[in-house]
Amino acid sequence: MKTDRRTEVRVGATLLVGLVLILWILGWAKNFTLFSDQPELKLLFDNVSGLEVGDRVTVNGVTRGFVEQIRNEGEGVRVNCLLEENITLHKDAVFRISMLDLMGGKKVEIFDSREGETLDLDNIHRGHFAGDIASVMSSLHAVETDLVDVIKEVRYSLETINNFTRESGVLGKVEKSIDNFNSVANDIKKVISENRGEINSLLKSGNELSGKIVTLIDENRAGIEKSVTGVQDVIKKLDKALTDVNSLLNETSESRNNLGKALYDQKFLDEFEKTISNVNTLLDMLQEQLKDDGIKVDASIF
Repeated sequence: MKTDRRTEVRVGATLLVGLVLILWILGWAKNFTLFSDQPELKLLFDNVSGLEVGDRVTVNGVTRGFVEQIRNEGEGVRVNCLLEENITLHKDAVFRISMLDLMGGKKVEIFDSREGETLDLDNIHRGHFAGDIASVMSSLHAVETDLVDVIKEVRYSLETINNFTRESGVLGKVEKSIDNFNSVANDIKKVISENRGEINSLLKSGNELSGKIVTLIDENRAGIEKSVTGVQDVIKKLDKALTDVNSLLNETSESRNNLGKALYDQKFLDEFEKTISNVNTLLDMLQEQLKDDGIKVDASIF
């Protein structure tokens, strides 16, 4: 009787230990704990693309938590993440869902700047889906038709260019131009090689001449500066003379001097013409008297 009871106790204890081990393994695999002070991060995505509960959460590339809950909400998909204790995020942190590996796994990535104000974990924060191979293939399928058309157009363009070059002899002309260019380049190279000494001598003479010019300028700097100053004075005097001439011309055109009055005053011109006419009349009378008996003068001195 005692043996049967011991057997039952052993079996019960074994089952209890096994159940505890199973629960512990499941909790470890799913990151589940009964008692935890881990901070909870609430995120909202438009699309989670296969993200599952228990997937890892990384902060700047280091695993620091896991996905605790995923559920649909009116504005998108709500994702609750449990982070390790003593994790501090900042207000400008960026959240996104990306590929874990090429097999299609997903993870939640957090990029934290470690600067600025602390992130309020009581609020829901917006994240975005970074894309994966499936989304890329879907996008590629969407543009597949356009891509095929583009390839056809490129192939047609290449065939047209090839036919044109073959029929018009463009390739031959290009080859001939290249040969001519190579010939000219060889001739230039030959001329330079044959006249290398003269070219070096010419360059040396040019350097010497430039040195002498610099020396000449340095030695005569005072005279040059004086000449420049004299030229500047002459220019100033010419400018003043031109200003005076312009002033004289303006006064003349506005009849503000005698020359202007003589040229532009109508009354003066009329009197001048009248005087000239009287002089002409007097000269005519004198000329007639000279032809006859000379000039008759009837004057009483006393």
